Amino acid sequence: DIPAAIKVKGKVQEAWKWNDELGENILVTSYVAQYPDKGKNQYGEEGETAELHAYHYTNKDVGYTLVWQLDDAEKSCPFDITCGFIPGSATITDLDKDGTAEVKLQYSLACRSDVSPAAMKLNIHEGNEQFVLNGLMWLKGSPEDQFTVTEKDANLETLPGYHKADDEYMKT
Repeated sequence: DIPAAIKVKGKVQEAWKWNDELGENILVTSYVAQYPDKGKNQYGEEGETAELHAYHYTNKDVGYTLVWQLDDAEKSCPFDITCGFIPGSATITDLDKDGTAEVKLQYSLACRSDVSPAAMKLNIHEGNEQFVLNGLMWLKGSPEDQFTVTEKDANLETLPGYHKADDEYMKT
């Protein structure tokens, strides 16, 4: 149950509740489905927008206070939109054991009409601090495509077979 004092934009996806040094905490993620907008992309094309939001509230004897809010969107897309949190990726931890939880969220964004990779974002918040890692999602072209990242092969520059200019596309 999300308290009435907590307002979110869009349809609630997940809600988490925990206690730490900040008091009682509530994390809510939400999604605003694609809607036509009047904006234009960099090529002057009209499209649709989809949004995602995350809200972290805390309550320590005075009611709920917003600690941080994440807002992102795929805007004015004339093609297929990918915009959403990765299912099961949200975590609440206290890895540094300082009494304040770390909140991790992952999501993807894309406007595409082909099989190009979507942008992937990993956000970690601890209190008011935010850490962000941006990258791309790996797409499997067929069931035979296998790619497991290990400590040994995390650097694509050192993988065998990726030394020619023609291989730049595959690295991307």
